[in-house]
Amino acid sequence: MWLLDCKTLELKLYYDNNIPLYAILSHAWGENEVSFQQISGPREQTQSYAGFIKIQKCCAQAATDGFDHVWIDTCCIDKTNSTELSEAINSMFNWYRDATECYIYLADVTGVHDLDKSRWFTRGWTLQELIAPDSAIFFNKEWSDFGTKSSLAENIASITNIPVQVLLHQRGPQCSVAQVMSWAAKTQTTRVEDLGYCLLGLFGVNMPMIYGEGRKAFLRLQHEIIKGSTDQSLFAWTKSQDVLILRCFSSSAFAESPADFFGCGTIVRTTGQECEFFLSNKGLRIQLVVTHSVPHSEESFTGYLNCTTLADGPGHRLGISLRSISHDQYVRVGLWSIERSPLPLGDDSDAGKMTTIYIADPETSFVGISNWMGNLRARSVTFTPSYNQCRDYGFLRVDMAEFPVSIQRQNEEQNRYCEMHLWQHTHPFAGGVSALKFQHGGNPNLQFIVAFGTTNDCRVWPDIELQIGGNEGL
Repeated sequence: MWLLDCKTLELKLYYDNNIPLYAILSHAWGENEVSFQQISGPREQTQSYAGFIKIQKCCAQAATDGFDHVWIDTCCIDKTNSTELSEAINSMFNWYRDATECYIYLADVTGVHDLDKSRWFTRGWTLQELIAPDSAIFFNKEWSDFGTKSSLAENIASITNIPVQVLLHQRGPQCSVAQVMSWAAKTQTTRVEDLGYCLLGLFGVNMPMIYGEGRKAFLRLQHEIIKGSTDQSLFAWTKSQDVLILRCFSSSAFAESPADFFGCGTIVRTTGQECEFFLSNKGLRIQLVVTHSVPHSEESFTGYLNCTTLADGPGHRLGISLRSISHDQYVRVGLWSIERSPLPLGDDSDAGKMTTIYIADPETSFVGISNWMGNLRARSVTFTPSYNQCRDYGFLRVDMAEFPVSIQRQNEEQNRYCEMHLWQHTHPFAGGVSALKFQHGGNPNLQFIVAFGTTNDCRVWPDIELQIGGNEGL
């Protein structure tokens, strides 16, 4: 662990058994931060950097408080050394926890009245820096302290939705995985991999850093979590309604980012049997109560997790929508919602019976949707129908409506009039045509509508409506 001498601003390397008492800085990175190499070399140029002035102010405060050493993430990690960077990221939660004092510097805040406006609360790395330390002092942009984590606990809790008991390390109910993930739902990181890496310490897991892996970092984090946890709330995520990308039609059991846990802050584990689950080459092997969905379908099911919400209580379970792709293998569908159901579950004779299933990754295990869309997995759903024959018979296209992915039919038989009505009042999905209205050039009373889209279980449906009014639009 590299520590900065408060008087000389020189770095010194310490190992586990001889680490002295130190203060630690938490801040949101800005422009002209000072790196490990810059603090170790000539300082003629860097002395005017805002980052260097921040280091000086931090060291002066630490010296005033009786510390000889500080740790600052900008200059105390050699980020050109991948081994050292990986060690630092895996150790960072512990370093903040073990610090005698944490200084939280908010460069965009003057005091308590504008605390909630600080960019610091939106950064991914600062989440663990807030939770880990026993003691933390908040400083405004002038480096004047205006409170501690203890005195500001209520304010911080209202900003972050983190319970006061968690902030102050008090005894209380154990938080579910979904709850912890929800605290990071609105945070951002410069590198997409850091959305996973910045949460390692909160879940007590370790893993190597592979910058360049993109969103797989968050997936690997979830894989590490399930190695030591039976908390099924990890699978209680949902997609935001404004996520309009094709890959969201179906999914594996795992979330794509912490943002998928927005709104999961009240999800808690239920008491009772804790069943193991683990990854296999067929997907996530897990035991769930699985029932047919409503309306009844041979391929549509709901799998109920061992978790509920604080509002519903222990008599309810949260259910995820599943589509069967083999006798024991499923993919997750209906990603924009989650079912809340009281016990006993369903009306089937096997209701309440635990079933071992596999929740597969549709990108590797589900053949259907990838076939008809080819290489368009992560792009817009765009239909390009040809209606030359309509023109040959004198019909011209007079109106069109675009297809919002968030509005889908449950099945092909669902009432099309209701569907059309929903389309009129839903923000459209750019570039995807869902309905075309045709009118005869010589006789305006001759009209028809052609509509098409996808169902919740990833099937394409077409529809033709001939009985329409003369002024009916899309």
